Amino acid sequence: MDKKSFEYGGYHFYPLRTFEDKDGDFMERACKLRDDRELGMTSTDEPWRKYAYDYEAFYKAAGGKKYDIFLCEENRRQYVPCGHGLQEFVNAPIKSKNNRAVR
Repeated sequence: MDKKSFEYGGYHFYPLRTFEDKDGDFMERACKLRDDRELGMTSTDEPWRKYAYDYEAFYKAAGGKKYDIFLCEENRRQYVPCGHGLQEFVNAPIKSKNNRAVR
């Protein structure tokens, strides 16, 4: 499958991957999701909403790519498309060889 970036809501996203066993079960994955009020993509009427998010429109913009995790090129954060908004996927930080967190 072709992994090209696409534009949605004024941002550019790159499909990273689907969920893997290392990401845990549904509950563990759900605990790694959070609203990104800075990005502001939600379908609900929140005061911090900047863009009216739509799940189907996001995947249409992605060219139908059914990945679970996408990287935003502008802020380098990972996102998961959910029914009510684009949720930031907060992974444990990657450690470098000298045991410092790399972002």
